[in-house]
Amino acid sequence: MREIKVKSVIPIYSIGLVWILCALVFPMYRWYDLAIALGISVVVYKITSRLIPSRTILIESEPEPISTGNSELDEILTAGTAYMSELSSLNMEIANEKINKQVNEMMRITKDIFEFIRGNPTKVRQIRQFMNYYLPTTVKLLKNYNEFRKQEAKGDNITSAMQKIEGVLDTIVDAFRKVLDGLFMDKALDTSVDIEVLEKMIREEGF
Repeated sequence: MREIKVKSVIPIYSIGLVWILCALVFPMYRWYDLAIALGISVVVYKITSRLIPSRTILIESEPEPISTGNSELDEILTAGTAYMSELSSLNMEIANEKINKQVNEMMRITKDIFEFIRGNPTKVRQIRQFMNYYLPTTVKLLKNYNEFRKQEAKGDNITSAMQKIEGVLDTIVDAFRKVLDGLFMDKALDTSVDIEVLEKMIREEGF
């Protein structure tokens, strides 16, 4: 997974607007009319580029064939890689800073989940619900959102659906975190037991 910067299209649109306004003010057949328009365009482009920063998007690197020797784990990781690729593509298309940050967080958590499972293949069944419902449903919701936002005429149904999707994304991020946290439950318990035994031994030794 790597980060890329996606520049806003607004600076480009602003140049087009400058030329339209200049065409309304100047004849535009004199060389200096073109020079003025060009100069204003450069200034406007620089200003809007600074005011509107690039978006940071996480994208998946080209996946390599997955072969861990555990067919069940391979199946999970292969499906997970496909879902991550879809999330990355959708995140690049949806120009919404808040949603971009939420999807980036989902992808980071999901990456941690897969790394844990790769190192602890006996825990693979603990993420079945995550793989069978949470992850595919999240991809489906974002696909719907992306389709809705492309509609030029947005009625009440589309607007309401988009608002509901925007409202549930934080809940989805929390659910992803809980899945990851649940994978560490056994290790957390073992740590607590080790600490209790250590403290007991220290007390018995009079330290």
